[in-house]
Amino acid sequence: MKSNSNQQPPRIQDLGDGRSHFNYHIVEEVKEDELQGSYTFFSYDQVTVINPVNYPKIVEALVSSKYSIADEISIQRQKETKPEEFQEYFDFVENCKKIANE
Repeated sequence: MKSNSNQQPPRIQDLGDGRSHFNYHIVEEVKEDELQGSYTFFSYDQVTVINPVNYPKIVEALVSSKYSIADEISIQRQKETKPEEFQEYFDFVENCKKIANE
């Protein structure tokens, strides 16, 4: 989910209810506004992770932001008949693993 804030978000934000937000792709921008003048703005992506936050749970949350379990099973089952779709899925999962490792 795309989010934004006027303060830099923490990488992991405990929500206090057994879940945390994992914030990534955090980009700092300076905006100009006629009323406010120049101000700093942060845009970022966010997924919800069940505590405790760890590498496997972050990867799972990132992957599930695009693919349901049913989608994953279908793609795996059709790996040989739809290699382009499988490669897209594989590349996405590898990128999720890279993000979680950072």
